Amino acid sequence: MKIRGNLAKRILVLVVSLFIIVHLPFGLGAETAREYLDQGQKSFDRGEYYQAIEILKKSLKINPDFIDAEFLLSWCYYQIGECEEALAHIQSAQKLDKNRFDLKNLEGNILICLGDLQKAREIFEIVLKNEPNNIESRFGLAELEITESQKYKAQAQLKEALKIAPQSKKALLKLAEINLQTGNHKQALQFIELALKYHFDDPEVHYVQALYYIDEKRPDRAIHFLQVALSINENYYKARELLAKLYFEKGEGKLAIQTVEKNFLSQKTDDLYSAYYLSGMFKKALDDFSGALDDFARALRVKYDDEVSRIFTETIAIAQLQPDDDLRKNLANFHKDEARLLMDKDYLSLALLENRRALMLNPGLLDARIAHAEIFRILGYKFKYFFMLAVLKQNYSETPAEVTDNLALNTKDVLSSLSYKWRDSLKQLQPSTPLIKVNDESFFDPYSVLRSQFSLQLFTARDQNTLFHYGAEEVLLKYIQDIFSRHDQFDIRKSAVVDNQEDVFSESRKNKSDYFLVFRINEEERSFSLIADLYLSATGRLIQSFDSFRTGNWRIRNGTDTLVNKIIKTFPLKGMLLARSFNRALANLGLRDNVRENDVFLIIKKNKLMPNKSELGFDYAPDTVVGELLIQRVDETLSEGKIQKYGFFDFINPYDELVLKPAKDTG
Repeated sequence: MKIRGNLAKRILVLVVSLFIIVHLPFGLGAETAREYLDQGQKSFDRGEYYQAIEILKKSLKINPDFIDAEFLLSWCYYQIGECEEALAHIQSAQKLDKNRFDLKNLEGNILICLGDLQKAREIFEIVLKNEPNNIESRFGLAELEITESQKYKAQAQLKEALKIAPQSKKALLKLAEINLQTGNHKQALQFIELALKYHFDDPEVHYVQALYYIDEKRPDRAIHFLQVALSINENYYKARELLAKLYFEKGEGKLAIQTVEKNFLSQKTDDLYSAYYLSGMFKKALDDFSGALDDFARALRVKYDDEVSRIFTETIAIAQLQPDDDLRKNLANFHKDEARLLMDKDYLSLALLENRRALMLNPGLLDARIAHAEIFRILGYKFKYFFMLAVLKQNYSETPAEVTDNLALNTKDVLSSLSYKWRDSLKQLQPSTPLIKVNDESFFDPYSVLRSQFSLQLFTARDQNTLFHYGAEEVLLKYIQDIFSRHDQFDIRKSAVVDNQEDVFSESRKNKSDYFLVFRINEEERSFSLIADLYLSATGRLIQSFDSFRTGNWRIRNGTDTLVNKIIKTFPLKGMLLARSFNRALANLGLRDNVRENDVFLIIKKNKLMPNKSELGFDYAPDTVVGELLIQRVDETLSEGKIQKYGFFDFINPYDELVLKPAKDTG
């Protein structure tokens, strides 16, 4: 009986315990979920977002319907820039309570991050319709206006927020920053002083005060306030990044590196990427190329699609590493693969650009060279295709059978070309250019003939640029130059970054050229725009302006290529007589220059063709025109025609210049 009694007591205790667990509102598991939420909140407050994410996932594993954990988890993903994941979690939270306005406000901010500005605006306006004094929605609308470059509308929203909460740090500092950006320093200082009055122990207030002194050209005072901000919160990564930039600008490069390397501890993707990028940029400036390459590699691991870090890496690799270095090979393979994808989508011009980049990095990349030739074949340049394959056959001991086969298939066409017909004259004109042998025949490569060129200089002025990537002017200008150099009708005499727009003309005069281009670069986190102003070097007169704007992936490449193509298409056509035989002559213009049969060119004495003083065109004295060339046959790079001399004497010689004959005035 005693044993049975003890067993009955145990069963009774177990039943009561199960009843309590089942019928309590949250039970013991929910208390554990709350504890995880509290731990996650502490990690979030310290800026340890990745750690907070792992803790909050544990909370949700215990209680999948824990709305506060979903809300904070969404905030964590938003803070590290993973906005799609943040949106998924805030939407899960709203399924549990669709009427909470704090959830809606966070959703609105996430949508701004994702670029859905219209939907974000609708959300903030719905909240304000129900709660006119909801300050977070007013901040959201202000952020929208800033994103859309409507700073005055943003100020109106923030001033409404101040009416609701006169001591709001967020409103005061945002108003200070907007006034700094619009040049109203006096008003900015008033908002900063109010923020200091109410929030002296907040590091962000001292950060904005540092921005004020930067605009006032007082970097030492700015450094002081950034140090104050970091003394309050040593994990204030934004302040440390700005401090590192100021050290760098003062010429204290090593201190700048030491400062920014402390940001390697950040758990926020944007902070971490920026720290690696800045460290790499600083080290490059100090000629620590190995360290710079390491840091840019880290930056690319954080943001694999970041073009500027990749361009920095490639620029250093080309200048400092041997062509067979593994890093150069890996970088080249990246562009080779991108070229193949572009070819598959018929984006042949961009595929050429990417293949060219691959070959700059790894000149020995045989499959990229074959692919490069194939693109020209698809574009209809059969002679270019033939001579590229011929060079491969000549320089590579092991080439695929397709190279030999395609050379044989195209030989007949090349034997009937202008470059073959005029081979001896071209060889005499350019004796240092070797003939290319294919089987038992020798050919003169028509793409190696002398090219009539416009001389250019490229500039950008730091005071005219807005860059998301600090200090990237030089490498971006070099990239623009690399894309320009695809086009052999231009001789790039110089490219340089100057401090002020006023320095450009005097700098351009030091190195004579026909024209100079000044690029204005506006780079934001998700967009890239270029404006190029073309000037006449002789007088500094503005001739024409060009622009391009791109968003999304490859925005720098696509935007730059678009702008360069616009510029090239605007330049007038000019050429040169290469050789003549009686009344027949060979010109260095062809199908690639849009020359067609029956075009007529004026023949102008050598060195007598000058840039027009007021527009993109030419000036020449009437007595320098010695004849005409009527085009009767056209190849890819060459054309042949009939000469008609002006006057009794024949003054027409090789190297004389060619311009299209103006259409007769029929008025």
